[in-house]
Order: sequence, then C-alpha cells, then structure tokens
Amino acid sequence: MKYSGMLLAVCCCGALAQVQHGTTVVINRANDEIMIAADSRGLSLEGTVDDSQCKITPLGRYMIFAAAGIADYTPSFADSWSSWRSSDEGRAAYKALISREGDPGFAELVAKEWTRRIVLRWSLLARTMPDFVAKFARAHNGELVSSFFGGTDSGGRELTALFVDVSYDPHRFPVIVATEPAEHANNFWTLGFAEVVTAFRGESERAKSNENIVSISRYVQIEIDMHIPEGAISEVGGAVDALELPRGRPIRWFRRKNNCPGH
Repeated sequence: MKYSGMLLAVCCCGALAQVQHGTTVVINRANDEIMIAADSRGLSLEGTVDDSQCKITPLGRYMIFAAAGIADYTPSFADSWSSWRSSDEGRAAYKALISREGDPGFAELVAKEWTRRIVLRWSLLARTMPDFVAKFARAHNGELVSSFFGGTDSGGRELTALFVDVSYDPHRFPVIVATEPAEHANNFWTLGFAEVVTAFRGESERAKSNENIVSISRYVQIEIDMHIPEGAISEVGGAVDALELPRGRPIRWFRRKNNCPGH
C-alpha cells in the first residue's frame, strides 16, 4: 500500500492554501506483535520544513493509529469547530467507546467510529469547498486519507491490523465514501513514500526473514537517506519514531521524540 502523507492548512475561501506533505510509515505484523515506524517530516509548498510531526498516535495503552493523505485541516482565521486532525478524531473515537474496551472486535468498532467522524468532516468540506477538495483528490487518484489501526486486548485474544481508505468521486453520491475497516492478509505494509523500502526489501530475503522493530525502523531510515525528492527538499526526514504492540500487552516504544505523546 502506498499513500502520500499531508497536513493541510487553508483559509476559509480556499485561497493561500498551505500544504505539508511527506510521510513514510512501515508496518509489520508478526505472530505476537505489531511493529510500526515512521519519519517526522512535514514539508510545505513554500519549502518550510517541520521535523516535529508525530505520525504514530497511541490510542490508550492497547491501540495505535496512523494516517496518510490529507490528514489534517486548519483554515486560517478559523473557528475551533472547523479545524480537525485525523489523529484527534482517532482519539475521540477511542474515548467515545472506551467503556467497550476489551470486547471482541473493539479495534474495528473504533475504526468504524473514526470513519464516521472523518467522512462527516470531509463531507462538510466538500459541500462548502468542492473545487478545493476535488483538486487534491485528483492529485492522489481520488484518495483523500488512508488510516491504519492496530489493536490488541489485555487478555491476549486478539492482535488486529485494520485499514480504512476515504476517497472522493464527483460522479458519485455521496461524493465522500470510505471502505469498511479491512484486515489485509499480508503482514507487511507501507504508507506514504516507500519506493526505496519496497526495492530494498524485495531484494533481500534475509531482511524479510529477520524483521523486528530494529529493521522496521531501519527501513524508514533507508527511505529517508535514499529517497529521491520531487522538489529541492526531500519530503521525508527527521527522527524515526517506532513502537511495538505485543499481543495482550501495552504499547512499548522503541524510539519517540520528546514532543510526541507516549500513550
């Protein structure tokens, strides 16, 4: 899977748009744990670099979230209600369902609630600024944002990796749709820029057979070091954050920037 990560900031009329983009996320599910690593760079169209982004979001102690695409929206001079972040919607979905934590399929319940919230956000934006939404959708084959949810339970019964894609199609009603949370059969996924990761892993059978949190983090660093930028500045960079989610046990950070929440 491949998606470009973006952080979107626009004014209410859609003019003077600022877009931050650039994401490399690598995810691997072994028999007893999910491992995930990500870079930290956001790059605006004006060339401003932000290497402090937190692209892995813990939802409580037993669930993780990551998103790529146009993940955040903040219009200039906005009222607070009109700004949103995909990660905040993930936290809100988790908190709304916290009383059901430990139930079978809890991760899917949270993913569905996130989907409901983010589709509503995008639908309102598409209704008020259709040309603006269509522009960014066309640049990414109709995909607006893609998300990953990894979850377990304290009893060790489940270890779940779910994905949701949100897309836009002006010829369809409603124009904003989302797939149901889906668990893919494979155990290795990437979001964002991952051409180097894919090539490196494809050439190395040893890498495939020895994947752990160190190698997952190394894949992201390889993408940072060897990525060929589309412009003058690389779209990926900064520190690599990484964590493990063992079956039946809380999140265990391997690397984390000081500004990123631990749980």
